[in-house]
Amino acid sequence: MLVKAHTYTAVRFIDSTYFITCDGFKKLNNKVKFRKVINAMQTVNLLIKGKVQGVYYRNAAKEEADKFGVTGWVKYISEGRVEAMASGNEKQLQKFIEWCRRGPEKAIVTDVIITPLSWQKFNDFTVILEDYPHDI
Repeated sequence: MLVKAHTYTAVRFIDSTYFITCDGFKKLNNKVKFRKVINAMQTVNLLIKGKVQGVYYRNAAKEEADKFGVTGWVKYISEGRVEAMASGNEKQLQKFIEWCRRGPEKAIVTDVIITPLSWQKFNDFTVILEDYPHDI
């Protein structure tokens, strides 16, 4: 029996978690059908650890984000880390995150913590200039 109520859209994030939105679902014999969303826009927060300050990381991240079509921002934060907010489709974000795990030539990246967020729209990718943290 087909009952129309809502349709759920499952969006697979890079870390294999799922975000499910509700815009109606079709239920057939108590089974919910999911449709794959291709090129759904996503936003992730990245916390990059290691030797990532004083090695041209922010400017290089902007160059790579522009090359991949990713929008958002990047900035230095405390404890010698870099934080980035990035929006794009899954392929764009995968490429950008892969680059963030390597960083520019002089960087030594030890960890990248990825937090999927609800999509945020940015016009471009910017470097947030702040005072250089005192704890590095």
